[in-house]
Amino acid sequence: MVFLEGHLIWYSIGIIGMTIGFSSSALVESYLLKRLLDIGAPESMGTIYKMIGMLVIYILVILLLLPIFQFMFNGTAKYGFGNAKKAAYKKYGTLPLSYFEKNHSGQLISIFLNDVTVMAVIFMRHFRRTIASIITALIYIIPMMLLDWRITSIILTLNILSLGMNGLFSRKLKALTSHIQKEIGYMTVSFSNIISGMSMIRIFGIGNQMVKNFNINNDATSALTLKRSKLSALLTSYNFLISMINLIVFLFIGSIMVTKSLTTYGNILAIMSLQSALDYNFRQFGEYFPHFYNALAATNRVYEFLDQEEEPDSYGMNTFESPEYIQFKDVSFAYDQDLILNKLNLTIKKGETVALVGESGSGKSSIAKLLLGFYPPKEGTIVVGEKSIGQMTLNELRDLIAYVPQDAYIYNETIMENIRYGRLNASDEEVFEAAKAANAHQFILEQSNGYDTVVGEKGIRLSGGQCQRIAIARAILKNAPILLLDEATSALDSESERLIKEAVETYSKDRTTIIIAHRLSTIENADKIFEIGA
Repeated sequence: MVFLEGHLIWYSIGIIGMTIGFSSSALVESYLLKRLLDIGAPESMGTIYKMIGMLVIYILVILLLLPIFQFMFNGTAKYGFGNAKKAAYKKYGTLPLSYFEKNHSGQLISIFLNDVTVMAVIFMRHFRRTIASIITALIYIIPMMLLDWRITSIILTLNILSLGMNGLFSRKLKALTSHIQKEIGYMTVSFSNIISGMSMIRIFGIGNQMVKNFNINNDATSALTLKRSKLSALLTSYNFLISMINLIVFLFIGSIMVTKSLTTYGNILAIMSLQSALDYNFRQFGEYFPHFYNALAATNRVYEFLDQEEEPDSYGMNTFESPEYIQFKDVSFAYDQDLILNKLNLTIKKGETVALVGESGSGKSSIAKLLLGFYPPKEGTIVVGEKSIGQMTLNELRDLIAYVPQDAYIYNETIMENIRYGRLNASDEEVFEAAKAANAHQFILEQSNGYDTVVGEKGIRLSGGQCQRIAIARAILKNAPILLLDEATSALDSESERLIKEAVETYSKDRTTIIIAHRLSTIENADKIFEIGA
């Protein structure tokens, strides 16, 4: 209910009002049946007219109030659904990079698109039904007890036994549904692999294997869903059986009590009318309560996601005084157990262009991640901009660095918007200047709509070199004092590499530049070259 904060009162009033409005019709019907049977004589038509008048007033009141209560409930429930989606979406932006590296994107998508939606059904539907069932039962049971507590007590005993059996079924259904939700997540992963890796699927001819993998997950989900359907069907049959037993017991005992003058036909008919409504209420509760458990399984996954530890504002490390612009002092780092960096010492002066080289797995990219604050070091101290990273927030740290990775992400938006992500408040003219500095302006003008060209998912309508030049333009637009290039030209042709190299050399004259690279041609003009892992 945290997602309904500030609207919980209106939500509750809506539920209570709708419940009373819908359930009161059976109460009025039973009252009228009792009065009609008890009146009996033709000279009582005046009383009947009064009853009709009361019924008309009741109808008008319900017609007036019921839409108001429904609007209060539906409006606040949709508000809660919107809050749930916003909370999940916001959470993605607060999680550390390590979480995304450990979890497949398909699983993360499944949480947002599937689990959040299923969870929201709790306060959009199931919670109201549960509360409505309890309130409705009280509304019916109290007058039934007043009419004849003996018959009502027997009926209630059977209904309570029915609820107990529903609870046993529901626990099994919850476990099954939790398993189904996980399998749906695996299916989303398989589907995501097909969409993201279509070129590799075509090149290596592994389409049949990918389909086979998907079918395995789909068959598992279908088998579990079928098992859940069987349990639900058994539960429905059980609830129907209990309702029929209730009816038989009621008719048998009621008839005996009337013949022995222990009650009246009016009471019996009124109780029977209310019993029918009460029995329907219990039967409906038994049928949809398993769905409530289904939603709880998805809710658990959502809350597990929302409870994930977020990236801190700062790492709160010990401060370290240093005159150096960038310094690693006795830095050790490991993703799991094995150390990637062991007692690394590295100094970079302001305005220098340095290159980091070394074999794959030596820790070059790990240095970049530490500089960007994606991970804290296990040991040691890091200075950036003459300040220890323990003295600044992660946002302050990242404001100092313009970063260009090997595969810079290009959004399915216009070229203008992709470059402007470097600095959101930049003017169009500043975007043009950044593109020119990145040797990107000319090829952008050659596109169908120039800077307003939509480049497709991951920049699929552009070449690799063009995507990287857009990424360089984005970094230039940020205008940060440190430029960090992580294998930014390793996958490019010589011409694209030359254009990017020229752009970097021009831009880095007044900045501290760190280049992680394999190619010697990329680092030939560096002031210093550090070999990592040597």
